This record gives sequence, C-alpha cells and structure tokens, in this order.
Amino acid sequence: MLTQMVNAAQRSIERDYYCKLVTSDEELQTLPETVRGFIADEDIRLAIQFLVSDAYLNGHTGQWLETAAVRHLLFPLQEHTL
Repeated sequence: MLTQMVNAAQRSIERDYYCKLVTSDEELQTLPETVRGFIADEDIRLAIQFLVSDAYLNGHTGQWLETAAVRHLLFPLQEHTL
C-alpha cells in the first residue's frame, strides 16, 4: 500500500506540473522532446514522502499539493510550468 501511495503522489505531481519525474540523467535523455522531464532530486523525493505521510496520518483530503512545505519543495517544477 505504501508503494502505491508513493506512486500516486508522484503521478499527482507529474499531472499538476505537466512533467515526468525520472531518477537519472540517462532516463531524462531518453524522454521524447515533447515531454518535460525532471530528475527527482532530494527535494522532490522529500515532497513525495511528505505527501504520503500526511495522507497516511491525517487522511487524504484531496489537497495533495496545497501545503506551503510541498509548494516550496516543488518550486523548481512550478517555476518551469507554463
């Protein structure tokens, strides 16, 4: 279940920021030119962990990306979103 929650948090970030999160530069290079990609660095992984732990401890309220902490961690993605 925890793995499913992590995957759901990642997909939610990808949908909201119109991008694909990858784990390495090699994966990033293989993405089509039409796909915006980002390497999931420490801040992005921490944001995913925060989303999952908050959902687990407090019950998912549908506001995955609305907390200030998550917005700050994901600022590089937001900065490049059209």
